[in-house]
Amino acid sequence: MLLTADLDFKYPDELVATSAAPRGQSRILSISRDNENFEEINWVKLLGLFSPGDTLVLNDSQVLWARLTVPKKSGASGEIFFLRAQGAIWEVLAKGLKFKEGSVIELPGGVKAKVIKKDRISQMEIESATPLDLKTYFEKWGQVPLPPYITALRKNESEKEDRERYQTVWAKNWGSVAAPTAGLHFSNEHLDQLKKKGVKIKFVTLHVGAGTFLPIQTENLKDFEIHSEVAQVPSETCDAILATQAAGKKVWACGTTALRALETAVQASPTARSRLPLIAPFLGETRLFVTPGYRFLVVDGLLTNFHQPQSSLLALAAAFATRLPAIDKSDAKASVRKILKAYEFAIAKKFRLFSYGDLTVKEDLGKFKILKTQGKARRGELTTYHGVVQTPVFMPVGTRGTVKAMLPEEIAAMGFEIILGNTYHLHLRPGENLIKKLGGLHKFMNWKKAILTDSGGFQVFSLSKLRKISEDGVNFQSSYDGNPCFLSPETSMQIQADLGADIIMSFDECTPFPAEKEVARKSMELSMRWARRSKEALLKISPDKTHLFFGIVQGGMHLDLRKESADFLTELDCDGVAIGGLSVGEPIPLMHEMVEAVAPFLPQNKPRYLMGVGTPRDLIVAINSGVDMFDCVIPTRNARNGSLFTSEGVLIIKQAQYADDPRPLDPSCSCSTCRNYSRAYLRHLYVNNEILASRLHTFHNLFFYNSLIQKCREAIEKGQWEEFFRSIAS
Repeated sequence: MLLTADLDFKYPDELVATSAAPRGQSRILSISRDNENFEEINWVKLLGLFSPGDTLVLNDSQVLWARLTVPKKSGASGEIFFLRAQGAIWEVLAKGLKFKEGSVIELPGGVKAKVIKKDRISQMEIESATPLDLKTYFEKWGQVPLPPYITALRKNESEKEDRERYQTVWAKNWGSVAAPTAGLHFSNEHLDQLKKKGVKIKFVTLHVGAGTFLPIQTENLKDFEIHSEVAQVPSETCDAILATQAAGKKVWACGTTALRALETAVQASPTARSRLPLIAPFLGETRLFVTPGYRFLVVDGLLTNFHQPQSSLLALAAAFATRLPAIDKSDAKASVRKILKAYEFAIAKKFRLFSYGDLTVKEDLGKFKILKTQGKARRGELTTYHGVVQTPVFMPVGTRGTVKAMLPEEIAAMGFEIILGNTYHLHLRPGENLIKKLGGLHKFMNWKKAILTDSGGFQVFSLSKLRKISEDGVNFQSSYDGNPCFLSPETSMQIQADLGADIIMSFDECTPFPAEKEVARKSMELSMRWARRSKEALLKISPDKTHLFFGIVQGGMHLDLRKESADFLTELDCDGVAIGGLSVGEPIPLMHEMVEAVAPFLPQNKPRYLMGVGTPRDLIVAINSGVDMFDCVIPTRNARNGSLFTSEGVLIIKQAQYADDPRPLDPSCSCSTCRNYSRAYLRHLYVNNEILASRLHTFHNLFFYNSLIQKCREAIEKGQWEEFFRSIAS
């Protein structure tokens, strides 16, 4: 249970900003939602976080100068802070004044306020002998409603400057009594830069009131009820967000008020109770109080200021600081610990705090960015702990911590950004404990880029005569020495985390082919239960989210089961989704048909991974269906068996026709094998079982695969995918 006291922290008064920095000159603290990396970034890098097709949502509410100084008969003065009107009645906060219900208070300018109700938030009715335009009245007589923690520390700052700086440049709908402060950092020039980049700028209105700035009054967060505020999310903004989500792009909220308006709109939409709730237009009151453990339904990135201790805004910032899903609210305090650690970092670095202070940005480390699409083909980027992976991508298979016959340095120099490691084999030999002790798989094998590990499920599937499957997991005999072994969702997650994988696969049961529908359903449902257990286990093992978690769609060759599996994994909110259970003996045309049919079921904004596939043509066909990631042993295994891929088709090097052939393996290939060695020499090495044959052949096949994938990316980028696809797939 979270207590209000959990949101407390200490700060020196000198770090409280009492005046605003020029727009675009504040400091920025980047807080990754996936780990505890805190980094100061500049404005160029901040604007660079936005991609074409993203949507940035701003709160266009305008601050009302509604803090009035009220003279008293004693010569002293009190203060009335007008919060919001409900018809002719205003909710107000009064300070330094004594009154009771029915009292009439003289306001500046010959206006009176009759007390209707006296309370913590009182109610007063404004009375005037002549027609009164309240906006004009407050602009003349009111003061800028700066927070008390600013005014108490002020020295010589001018209110004239406040009237310009305590308002966003896009403010137009008056009604707020405090500024949506994240917007104070931005100028019109910043918005123009984002628009030119292809970022959509859209607006909501949330009139900031007591719900935003009043402190939490209860001991337990769950007992606190936030004061209601008026919010509006127009249809134009909803349409832009739906298009952004469909394209796999990011929705950004500038400020906690914009975020609360968006999240309120999706919670109030007709689809709110569905597995995939969609935002819809909204106009009404919001009492949304976001606390750690909340599942965000709309917003992917948040720009917000530093917030005061024990405030509802800090609770929201803590909630967004990590990606705790709806299935695991048990460690909500981890979110609080993280945001307080980020604030501790900021205080040590002397960031300026609170309403006039510096800016923070929070976004997903593992967020998949789609940079360009053509048809269903997608060109994207996936950020992992060990670097950015360009997609589409082919991952060489490094089963036992090595891509056979290759040095890791050669794989990296060739341009590969991610490889695959095998959980089953590395668990049995040399064991994850040893690898962890020696610094993890990256250090163990001297690979500095990303690693994806499979869960071990497929290898267990292949041991059909040596295994027994139960709800708990799989008991099996080691293929090395016959010793009994056990794998479960929990043990698989622990092994993969100990290996230090960047992308961890859910533990699943690979459905065999052929499989009757009931057999496939039973297998799929077991994999679904195991997926939930896998994610829950990984969150406990690695709460800092340095690993990305991918679910695996199963269901055999039954399309309705595949959709059911995909819908479940979408709701589970995995970082990526794989298509498993293909290339297990089914005809190739059926595999292609299933990939094309299943891909649309997968989340648009997550990477899609086709496991264990395939030939160059398989890759091209799957990319055309919207798949982003692949792995397969074909290029390396075939290379060791003398089957080599060329631009003119597969070449079997052992054939006698190549015994005296002086030509390079592939005249159009620029790899070192083709540049330096003849077909005759390669055949000589192969027929004599020379180790160098495996080295040179593997180098070429991997180079061929990587070059093909690079051409795919370039074709999508240039809008030439359809022509490229026809030229390769025909």
